[in-house]
Amino acid sequence: MNKQKVLLIGNGIYRAFHGEEESWENVLRFVKKEFEKQGMSLNLESSSKISHSLYFEYLYSVWKKNKGPQVNESTAWSEFAKKIAKILNDKYDSPEFAEYAPVVNNMIWDHFNVVLTTNIDNRFEMNDMKSDNDADLDDDKDNKWVPACNRKWKYSVYRRKESHDGKRKIFYMHGELSKPSSICFGLDHYLGEYMCQYDFLYGIKPDETRVVLKWLNGEERVTDDVCKDSWLYHFFFNDVDIVGQGLNNDEIDIWWAIEKRFQYRLKRKDKFAEENSVKYFFPSYEIESNHDKIELLRAMDVCPIVIPCSSYREFYKIYFDDFAGKNCLNEK
Repeated sequence: MNKQKVLLIGNGIYRAFHGEEESWENVLRFVKKEFEKQGMSLNLESSSKISHSLYFEYLYSVWKKNKGPQVNESTAWSEFAKKIAKILNDKYDSPEFAEYAPVVNNMIWDHFNVVLTTNIDNRFEMNDMKSDNDADLDDDKDNKWVPACNRKWKYSVYRRKESHDGKRKIFYMHGELSKPSSICFGLDHYLGEYMCQYDFLYGIKPDETRVVLKWLNGEERVTDDVCKDSWLYHFFFNDVDIVGQGLNNDEIDIWWAIEKRFQYRLKRKDKFAEENSVKYFFPSYEIESNHDKIELLRAMDVCPIVIPCSSYREFYKIYFDDFAGKNCLNEK
């Protein structure tokens, strides 16, 4: 297999270049204020000491109560997700943030052809988006992006967009703003994503499942002809750099993938030479607060790498200048 290097990147990179140190706590605090402006009474403060996904479930419950008994249970989460999407769009899709898109995107796509992201906005695509109806446009539109797969948009390991020539792919692991019902905020959604990953390995398509398990168990060499349109494929079988990811305890789907990669890596030992490396990059000023998490990652064969820096903006710049490596455009 021709391995390529894959980037797993988090939400904060644009805000870091704008000068705002983004975090889940900041997002929760902002959303809480917006809810309160609309007359909703919230009796729980957002805090790094509570579960972020459970806090979103709390917001959802308060929102449903505020809507009254007429709320349609079958569409309630979709309506709530659209409300959250609008709040975040109003905060983050302003021109002052958008001006950093070319700088950030050039850094990313100069080094990577495949990006996995928990980001929910659509700024990682280099220019404008194409809809499904535009999919037959000329192949020379290299900077155009199309939704490559609409299968299971709510919970999906296949949710991605790609450049029209197919050379660059971005996987939206936790949903995206253009499909609000796909966004993973609450615990139900994280569990749904986890079940979708479980199905990829053990589940609903017997032919694909047999092939994937043979790869993972080391019963045959990995080839590029099945399931490569899943972000799990890229995570299990390529070298991965994890950058700008907090990996808090809510992100059960990512931790599950890390554990499964480790489990099957043990089974594959000494069978084939093709083993992927996963590196976790984090800023030096977070060493003490991340100690237990770093030890757990190290135990699961994820290599932690400390970048000496004083801000997230400096962290990203050093990573892309010194660690990201070169892009190989001949690899898809």
